[in-house]
Amino acid sequence: MLIVDENNTIIETPIKEYKNSIRKRIENTNKRIKIRKNLKIIIAGEGAVGKTTLIQRYLGRPFRAQYLITLGVQTSGVEINLESIIGLSESIDLQLWDLAGQQQYRDVVKQFFIGTDEAIVVGDLSRISTVEKVIDWIDQINKQNMKTTRFIIVGSKLDLITGFEGSLEVKIREILFKLKDQLNINEEIIFIETSSLDNRNITEVFELAILRNILSLNR
Repeated sequence: MLIVDENNTIIETPIKEYKNSIRKRIENTNKRIKIRKNLKIIIAGEGAVGKTTLIQRYLGRPFRAQYLITLGVQTSGVEINLESIIGLSESIDLQLWDLAGQQQYRDVVKQFFIGTDEAIVVGDLSRISTVEKVIDWIDQINKQNMKTTRFIIVGSKLDLITGFEGSLEVKIREILFKLKDQLNINEEIIFIETSSLDNRNITEVFELAILRNILSLNR
């Protein structure tokens, strides 16, 4: 995964290491850890980038190769035990909002940006133009949600490319810098490459979103 830190420096770091650093920052508050019992996470991005499959794989469902268009918005709810994530014997209700990416649904889905706690914005690594579009999605989410929304950028379909390296990684870094500069974002920007086919980094994306939300509540 890649992180653009507060100093506008890109750091490549293992996901497990970053998750542990967030846990330590939360624990170092030396207070009773606050959590949000109901957490709304939207999954946004252009059409056919793998948003629905990302959610389905996280919920433990098998990979399906056929593409089904999301008509407007689909929601899924799941109770998550925090024991393995942060060591708390508590549960939260996770609400996952799968937003259609096609242009004809753009005005419809905007209303569902409101009340977002965390956003997962997806781009297809085999179609770099969809990764570039995450900038527009994050901009619109912030405007509609009327606040700076925490987000994680997901580069999906890692299995369709020869490797996350060379010119592709250079382009991703350019997009991340452009995002930070254009939208004047002060917080860390996170980019994670995933594969729903291989079930790679799927759970990690959602656990990071949960951890970052807990950290924001305990600063």
